[in-house]
Amino acid sequence: MELDSQSSKKGEDCPLGGGALDLSVTRPAQQASLPEPPRAPDQEDIGLLDRWRLTEGQKRAILASRWVPPSNFQFPKRLMGSGASQKYRRCSAQLLQDYQFARYSCHLDGVFCGPCFVFNSNKETVLVSTPLKDWSNGKKILERHSRSKEHGRAAVKTEAFAAYELKKKLSEQGQLALKRMVRLILLCGRHHILLGPGPTVTKTLDTLSRYMAELDPLLQENLSSGPCAARQSSERTQEELIQLIGLQIQSKVLARVRDAKFFSLIVGGGSGRSSSLSLSLRYVHRPSEGPVEICEDPIDFIEAPGAAESLLKLFLQRMSAWGLQKELLRGYSYRGPGPQRGQRARVCTLLPGAVCSASGHQLPAAVLHSCDLRPVTKLLDTLSKTSLALRSSAELLSPRLLAPGAFLDVGGHPGEGDDGPEEVGGRADPWHPHLADVLRAFRDEYPAILSALRKAAEHCGDAESLFYSLTKFDFLVTLVSVEFILSCTKSLPLDLQQGDPDLLHLSAEANLILQRLRKMKDKDDPGFEVLYDDVKLLAASVGVEESPPLVCGQPVSPDDFNTQDLREGYKTSLFIPFLDHVMSELQEQLLDSSPRFLAQYLIPDKLPLLESQEAEAALHDAFQGDLPSPDSFHLELQRWRENWTEVPREERPSSLLNALQHLNPFRFPSINAALSVLATMPISVAPGERASRALERARMWQQDPGQASQLPGLALMAIHQDIEVDVDQVLRGLHLFTH
Repeated sequence: MELDSQSSKKGEDCPLGGGALDLSVTRPAQQASLPEPPRAPDQEDIGLLDRWRLTEGQKRAILASRWVPPSNFQFPKRLMGSGASQKYRRCSAQLLQDYQFARYSCHLDGVFCGPCFVFNSNKETVLVSTPLKDWSNGKKILERHSRSKEHGRAAVKTEAFAAYELKKKLSEQGQLALKRMVRLILLCGRHHILLGPGPTVTKTLDTLSRYMAELDPLLQENLSSGPCAARQSSERTQEELIQLIGLQIQSKVLARVRDAKFFSLIVGGGSGRSSSLSLSLRYVHRPSEGPVEICEDPIDFIEAPGAAESLLKLFLQRMSAWGLQKELLRGYSYRGPGPQRGQRARVCTLLPGAVCSASGHQLPAAVLHSCDLRPVTKLLDTLSKTSLALRSSAELLSPRLLAPGAFLDVGGHPGEGDDGPEEVGGRADPWHPHLADVLRAFRDEYPAILSALRKAAEHCGDAESLFYSLTKFDFLVTLVSVEFILSCTKSLPLDLQQGDPDLLHLSAEANLILQRLRKMKDKDDPGFEVLYDDVKLLAASVGVEESPPLVCGQPVSPDDFNTQDLREGYKTSLFIPFLDHVMSELQEQLLDSSPRFLAQYLIPDKLPLLESQEAEAALHDAFQGDLPSPDSFHLELQRWRENWTEVPREERPSSLLNALQHLNPFRFPSINAALSVLATMPISVAPGERASRALERARMWQQDPGQASQLPGLALMAIHQDIEVDVDQVLRGLHLFTH
């Protein structure tokens, strides 16, 4: 309906865009403004409505819409009166103009009172249940009605209804602005805009939202003058939205893990100054559409507790909170600084179905970080600090001193607990060096690195103390011994970094390495004598004197030892203990889990290798808790063989992932269980560690302790870009936060 010129002008200033509604001509100051929806006279005619069954939209239309007829409109005429006073009369536009509560019905050719039609309970009353048609006395009846108590009560209810509609409208506008804020957070988080060490998240979001407001009048209104404006731009609201987005992504990942049944837990150690640990779950994901995936998804971040018991307790609490059954945990792995062997034994005791393993290039780092020998831990700390000192002083050093940068170029931070290389085509980046190569590069460039530290010491006090640590004889013995022993394991990471490694060949290779390491412990083996001579040559090249090993952390006078005693002292106190540690780690992280590697024979291309009854029995024993009786497993295995009999050998799946892709888990539940458990073990096929850079950037950003609560949400947004976020669900969660 149309408004008169005066009402239209007032409606432009109304925040809801509707016209002013006069409830009484005697109280023009008391007006309630309601939005006026566009409506033609023949739509929703008040005379066609059942006032006892009005919808919210109909009530709103009646109370907010006041139709003023155009100048060329002709009201119908009706013969009224009796006798000589009888004459034709019609409704007048002025009548509707003077009494703004009047609502004309074209269908009945009569007038109702809009507020009373909606709120008055009288059944038989003119202007309420029946229309006013007495045009000769229309003005008198409308005037009397405007002063009645019933109309006054209806007017009060109309004002309350108008206030409610206004609040609802503003709330909807606020919700729309919040939705745009959520989408802005998602945009920034998934493009790593909020994962850098630069400005704080709040400042970044405020800057971007103000810029968007210049292009969006609705957002501008809410940021500047809306009743929710202060909250929407506050740090607290942004933190809550980030947390809610992270929780929703986490819940969707956990739903996938529960559907997969079996899973492994992977703990990434904090690096640099960060003490946070990243928790990732590895599982087989079968989407409703698309190929099967072996996923390794970060799920949460925690602060590393001090005691091993509390760390294990924290893992169990997390799995319980996630709704995961610890009995279905089949593997666990620590990347970067993690628990020692004794601490892992406690995990094995409480989680007997899980085996510890490391993957790819992480194996040497896991072996090194789990060592509790003081010279080894001191070596890692010194190398890491040296790398940081040289990098931070790079602009102060001449190109000649930085030229021997093989140490910096190949390894970055030796021993740093990164979470894996970026993947190229599903395989680990071959550029990522073996840790032995990093140590070898440091050894080769040792004199030049000392020169660089001497130069950096002019501007940095830490460089001087590092120079002193690097020029100790026991440091050089440790460096050369660790580099030599780790170099014996170089073939293992090369095998592990293949797209689909032969795990049985890997276990055989690990056995050969163990045999070689055991021989080094023999008294007649000359290996350490050669190493010790290399250490003396390296020390002499930079003027470092030979000195005995520390005893109980204290130096001993060289006069108390001869050359042979010094060599034997280092061999018994450092070389042999580290050798024992490496052998025990290889045994635990590779050979202890090797019985499960027999599941590799279930891959169709390798089925002929599983013909013997002994191999079949060994396979069943390795997965005894996850497979049915031996007879049932044998029958299913026979059906699995028959399924591939007619398929040419060259067309059969030859990798673990392809085998899972062509496997119907309902027809072959036992085969699916064995292959799925093998796939969850981090030592098997690489899943595509796409999260490494996002995790590392997240930890850098977490160095601001005041923003720790936002870390999981920001990191999960950046990592899980394939997971859709339900914005409405986020806002429902924000409502719970608020209340």
